[in-house]
Parts: sequence; C-alpha cells; structure tokens
Amino acid sequence: MTIKPGPLSFLASLTLIASLGSAPALAEDASTDAAAPMTVQDLVNYVDNWQTSMLAITGEQDFRISYTQEIASFTALQRKKISSQLLVFPEENHWVLKPKNSLQWHGTVFSWLDRWLKEEPAEK
Repeated sequence: MTIKPGPLSFLASLTLIASLGSAPALAEDASTDAAAPMTVQDLVNYVDNWQTSMLAITGEQDFRISYTQEIASFTALQRKKISSQLLVFPEENHWVLKPKNSLQWHGTVFSWLDRWLKEEPAEK
C-alpha cells in the first residue's frame, strides 16, 4: 500500500486548529507577552513549511476560531500550488450539527481520505 502525504496534514491541522487558544504557550517569553500563545500557534507562522495537501473545513459562526483563518490557510495553500480543498458551512459553528451538513462533512472527509489513502492496484 502506498500512503500519499495528504491526510496526515488534514489530521494534523485538525489537531492544531482544535487546540488554538487552549494549548499552553509554546514561546519561551510567553509570561511577558499576553499575545504569545496565539501568536506561536497561528498557522500563518508555518506556511513556509507546508508541503502536503490539506483539507480545510470551517463554520462561519465559529467563535473559537475565526473562519477567516481557515480561508487564509486555504489561500496560502493555493498560492503555493499545494493540493487543497475548502469546505465552509455558513450556518455552523465549531461543531457541524445540522444533519444535512453532517452528511456533507462526512462525505467530504471520507472522500478526501479515500483519495489519499486508497490502495493502488498491485502491478502484475
């Protein structure tokens, strides 16, 4: 089985995005800078290191993480010509709760994972 790099970045971004604002500060001087926790964890600081494809999903009503951060991430991926996909739910918040949207969320995520994890046919 060949594993392409795409879904790992999706899973990593889910973990990173979910922790924004709640993880302990990573900066050494965080005690002197009130903005340090968010600054250190801001995805924009790592754009130069991005190489793998990424699936970006956001809700416009999310008050934990502004949906504009996900749009900015997607834009950065597109500018770097990295395979990426953006899914925005205008009426959802941090959690996708409406049944129709949940179906779309699951369909998109499973399609993304299938695209990057599907086994390639063995050569004969």
